Amino acid sequence: MKILHQLTGHDGEYMSYYQLGNDRKDPILKHNCEDCGDFNDIILGEIPQERVGDSLIIGANNFFYNRFMKLVEEGINLNALRQAIYSHVNFVVIEITEQEDEQQIFDTINSLGVDLTTDELLKNYLYEEKDEEIYKQTWKVMFDSDTSKKFWGTDAASAKQAKKDTVLDRFLHAFVLMKMWDFKLSAIHKKEFVKSENVYKACKAFHETYDMSKLDLANEIIRYAKIYRENLDDSVLDERIPKYSGIKRLACLINGNKSYVVLPYMLYILGNVKDNNERNKVFGYLETYLVRRLLCKSSSNSYTDLFSENLINKGVKTYNELRKYIEEKDQSSNLAMPTDDDLKLSIGQVNLDERSIRTIFYLYETKLRSAQDEGGLTYGINKYSVERMMPRPSAEANKNWPQAPDIQQENERKKIIQTFGNGFMLEDVDETALRKVRNKSFSEKRNVCKQYIGNVQSSNILKNKHSWDTESITSRNDTFAEIFSEKVWKLNDDGSK
Repeated sequence: MKILHQLTGHDGEYMSYYQLGNDRKDPILKHNCEDCGDFNDIILGEIPQERVGDSLIIGANNFFYNRFMKLVEEGINLNALRQAIYSHVNFVVIEITEQEDEQQIFDTINSLGVDLTTDELLKNYLYEEKDEEIYKQTWKVMFDSDTSKKFWGTDAASAKQAKKDTVLDRFLHAFVLMKMWDFKLSAIHKKEFVKSENVYKACKAFHETYDMSKLDLANEIIRYAKIYRENLDDSVLDERIPKYSGIKRLACLINGNKSYVVLPYMLYILGNVKDNNERNKVFGYLETYLVRRLLCKSSSNSYTDLFSENLINKGVKTYNELRKYIEEKDQSSNLAMPTDDDLKLSIGQVNLDERSIRTIFYLYETKLRSAQDEGGLTYGINKYSVERMMPRPSAEANKNWPQAPDIQQENERKKIIQTFGNGFMLEDVDETALRKVRNKSFSEKRNVCKQYIGNVQSSNILKNKHSWDTESITSRNDTFAEIFSEKVWKLNDDGSK
């Protein structure tokens, strides 16, 4: 409206409608502190023009300015457009008294259109107008600066993807699953707060039902957000992780496999256990537990409860406490630590995707040698990929990898193809070159794969192999089962030096 009135010579009319005070220098709409500067510059500006800047407010100004200028070039009467808007558009004003809850009105209005993100709702709820300076020094630095928005996935580029599962969504859900046990929860709240869509509702309840002050809650969110940024960022996937247990290895495991169920407990340990050696032992035991479960494809509806209610609520903070809790689980329990026999049996039967195979291989390879050792891996996991040596059945693949003589044997072959032993981790692969031989014969495929072995010790067998079949896969599964269970992820081993 500002640009339209300026371009049609109706500045006075605009000021009478949209600017207040005796000198008409106060815009009728007071923007939030993030956009106030750019907004006021535009509203109080005397000349309509295209502006320079990255904010959405400046972007809106430039959109309408250029659009209207184009209409003028096309001979469109902007005065007619201005009059049409006033004739056909209704402006709704909502006035509230001091007795009314502006936050409730805000929440209600915003639930009717495009949903605000959880962090936007939380920011509005936790900080009042009098807290603006506190907000600028705390929440804004952690979540609302340009750099922070890029990290949390809440910048404009990410916001274009509706319902995007951002890093911030992931963190806030883990925060609620960790923090909720500070209070004596009702049965209803126990059930509600574990749902990711109820993060905002849970945080409001922390204040309204369980009497945590808004600023204390905001500061607690910021404290754990700092812990998350410093320890759990997926940039770890671009780093060569250490040989010995610790947060880097566990962060690589959860980010590499995109499985975040353990996040609440990791935050809890990082925020409440000061002894770094004790933390590393806890993380080492968790690595063994998670890798064994991954190899055995163990799953359970109560798996999330383990890392929230069962461990955090019970205050399990040390290696001995964690180990005792897991060891007390009967082997019939879904939460039991997979035994050596479980691992040896499952590794040749479980269907694993390439992401899981790559994560396990990478953790294994970095366990063999440190980054300083000659011949050790030098890159982060993102530089590596996994190729199944025997390809999945297809018209092209079947020409070079004959099917089994009967249906039962062929079904068994298809099953073995999906197991761990058929995967090979390769370094810095040229995907185009590999794609060309993906369904070719073993010799052709091996010759290309050999170029990308690098320092991946577990892939060295390709150099001297002349054939590959289901027996080769089974033998390799058996070998790794023994290595993993007896040397790498041993029972009751914390993985420390």
